[in-house]
Formats: sequence, C-alpha cells, structure tokens
Amino acid sequence: GCPSAPFMDLLPNQVLRLLQLGKVERILETNTPFACCSCFVCSQRCPKGIDVAAVMESLRQLSLRAKKDDFKLKDIKPEELEKIPPILLVGTFRKLTS
Repeated sequence: GCPSAPFMDLLPNQVLRLLQLGKVERILETNTPFACCSCFVCSQRCPKGIDVAAVMESLRQLSLRAKKDDFKLKDIKPEELEKIPPILLVGTFRKLTS
C-alpha cells in the first residue's frame, strides 16, 4: 500500500476512479496529489500496470498551472524553519508552488 495514504483526502485507487469519470476538478480540490511522496510503491504494485506516481505528478502540475499552491512559507513556524535544511525548502517549493 501507499505509505502516504493516511495523509491523503482520497486514496490512489479513488483518484484513478475519479479520473475515469472525468472528475479532475474534484481531485484538484484535495490534498492527495501533494501528499504523494513520489516513492513509486504504487506504480510497482499496481496490478493493472498503471504508473500511479506519474498520474499524481501530472495532477500536481495541473494544480500548479491553475495557481493552486499547496505550500506557503508563512505556514512554517520560525523555530521549525531554523531546523529545516535549505535544500529541503528549495525542493519543496519546486514541487508544491507555481
């Protein structure tokens, strides 16, 4: 299973079903694409051979193109910010902001 599933509004199989139904906007209203840690466990284990991680990345890109940023620096407490490695912040901003 997905190690990020406990943090997702929708499970990966629910995302795929909503995509089949053409309900992309419903998916983009959730945190699910951004909760995905891109570990590729889902893609390796999918019995249908679907690259679920690539689907999640595509959904993140759609969300970012719509200017729906999921990460804001102001949400991080100053005392926590001092502990975070700069490269982690850079990677997070690249992945989660438009």
